[in-house]
Amino acid sequence: MRKIKWWHQVLTQLILIVVAAYVILPIWGVGRLAFDGSLTSRPTEFRLLPKEFSMNSFLEVLDKPYQSVSFLTLFKNSMIVSVSAAFLAFILGASLAFAESLASAGSYLLIDRDRFNVFGLQVSIRAGFS
Repeated sequence: MRKIKWWHQVLTQLILIVVAAYVILPIWGVGRLAFDGSLTSRPTEFRLLPKEFSMNSFLEVLDKPYQSVSFLTLFKNSMIVSVSAAFLAFILGASLAFAESLASAGSYLLIDRDRFNVFGLQVSIRAGFS
C-alpha cells in the first residue's frame, strides 16, 4: 500500500467533510421542516432540531394535499407517469440490446455493424465496447 503524506490525508478528509455537509444538510433540513410543528409559514432561522415534534403536516397532506385534489388522484397521476417512464426505458433498452446482439453477431439485417437509427438519430453502439 502506498503511503501518503499527512497533510494530503488531512486535506482529503476536510474536503470529504465539506462535501458530506453539502449533501447531508439540505436533506436534514427537509426532514426537520417536515416534523416541526411550530412552523406556520416559512422558516426564518436555521435549527438542527425542530422546536416541537409533530406529525400534523403529514396528516394535513393526507386530508387535503393540494387545494381540492384528493391524495388518490395525485397518487394515480404519479403512478401513470412513473410506469410510463419505466415502460419506455424498458422498450428502448430492449431494442438497443437487441441491436447490439445483432451487430456483435455480424448480422446483415437492416442495421450497420457499428451504427443504427433510433427515431431518425444515428446512434453508434461501438463507442464504449471493445
